[in-house]
Amino acid sequence: MSRALAEYAPDAVVVFDIDLGHTDPQLILPYGGEIRVDAVERRISVRY
Repeated sequence: MSRALAEYAPDAVVVFDIDLGHTDPQLILPYGGEIRVDAVERRISVRY
C-alpha cells in the first residue's frame, strides 16, 4: 500500500496501527468530529 501511495500521492500522510472503532482500547470518532494528523510531530488530535 505505501508503495502505491508513494507513486500516486507522494505527499499523502498514512496512519497505521491506531486504535479506532471496535478495538480495545478504542478511540471513538462520532460523526461530525474533527481529526488532525500532524505527521511531523507524529501526533493525532481529535475534537468532538
